Amino acid sequence: MININLIFELCVIFVITYFFIKYKKPKIKFLFYGYIFFIITLFIQIPFKFLEYIYRSYFNKGILIPFILINILIIIISEITKYFSLKRFLKTKSYKNGILFGIGWTSIESLNIFSFYFFNYFFKLFKINYSTSYNLINNSILNFGFLLIINLAITVFIVIAIIKKNKFYLIYAIFYSFLIYFGLFLFSNNLKIIFIILILIYSFYILFYYKKLK
Repeated sequence: MININLIFELCVIFVITYFFIKYKKPKIKFLFYGYIFFIITLFIQIPFKFLEYIYRSYFNKGILIPFILINILIIIISEITKYFSLKRFLKTKSYKNGILFGIGWTSIESLNIFSFYFFNYFFKLFKINYSTSYNLINNSILNFGFLLIINLAITVFIVIAIIKKNKFYLIYAIFYSFLIYFGLFLFSNNLKIIFIILILIYSFYILFYYKKLK
C-alpha cells in the first residue's frame, strides 16, 4: 500500500535539497556525510534504546525521571556526534557546506519511519517485541515539518560553533534541544500549540538570519 504521507515528505526533502544545491552550490559530498553520520549515531543510540525498553517493561512507569534521563543522554550523544563528525570535514568557513550536511542529517532524522524501522528491526533481532515511537506531534505531516525545521535550526548552531570556533553554540544547540523536548513533554492543549508556534518562529529566524548571530 502506498504511503501518501511518506511520498509527500520525500518530495519536500527533495525540493529543499535540490534548490539549496542549485542556488548555494555547496559540495555535494556533505549531503552524504550527513546521511552517513546520522545512521552512525543511530547505532550509538542502540544501548540507550535498550535501557528505555527495560525501563518501560520492568519498572514503575509512573516514575519518569529514568526515562527523561535516557532521552537527555540520547540528545547529548546526537548533537555531540553531529558536532565532531562535521568538524572532521568542515575545514573552511563554509556555511553552505555545513548546512547541506545538516539537510542530509535532518532529512533522514525527520522521517520518523526511518528511525522507527531501524530500532524495531534491532529489537526483533533479539526477539524483543517492542515498538518505539518518535512522534512529537499527533499528526504525521505536521510532525515531519516540525522536526525538519527545528532540527535544521539546531544544526545551524552546530555549524556556527565550528566556523566561529566557539563551543558555546554547541552547548546552546543541546540546550535548545532540551527546551523543545521538555516543552512538548510538559505542555498540553493550547499551551502546547503556543509553544510549538514560538519554537517554529525562532527556528525560522535562525535559518534565515544565522549569519547575523554574534
